[in-house]
Amino acid sequence: MGFVICVTGLPGSGKSTVASILRRKGFAIVEMGGIVKEMMVASRLDTSGSKIRDYSTKMRTRHGGAVFAKYASQKALDYIKRGKNAAIVGLRNTYEIEFIRKKLGRGAVVLLVGVFAPKSLRFKRLMERGRGDDSNLRAKMEERDRQERNGYLAGGKGKRRGTEALLQSSDYLLFNTNSKMQLYKDANLLISKIKGSKA
Repeated sequence: MGFVICVTGLPGSGKSTVASILRRKGFAIVEMGGIVKEMMVASRLDTSGSKIRDYSTKMRTRHGGAVFAKYASQKALDYIKRGKNAAIVGLRNTYEIEFIRKKLGRGAVVLLVGVFAPKSLRFKRLMERGRGDDSNLRAKMEERDRQERNGYLAGGKGKRRGTEALLQSSDYLLFNTNSKMQLYKDANLLISKIKGSKA
């Protein structure tokens, strides 16, 4: 029985860093954001700017909060069947982890790992990345946080179902409040602990 580690966290918290560590540890990486983009490209839709987030909100609202988790679960299952551990990175709402546990829980150990960083530190990191127009960047980050709290679901469907709810229900929580090197150390220790706990 293999592992499926699901990673969640608000923008700028360090999910990509954790994903890179999981990859080094031999996990096949499934990016939720990548799945959204693949579907848009297949439909010949524009993927620039905020259009990916707008599309993901529309699809989750129309087809259910777990719509992208269905595709991610199938990709992870294919890896598990080939004897590899998998990581699904970028969960946005609790419907997704519920679906993944139901779909994969019999054939793999499914764990949810949250990556936490305080808002001020996250925003600082995002500002340093220089994404978008600096004059409007903070407003954009506030809007992204609002979307995250709602699980990228419109019309109140994501109330108490978003990323903050996922963080609160995580099996393990990584606190990214120090240096990137410290996150590397903490994540490495956690992954080793998880793999070592397998009966």
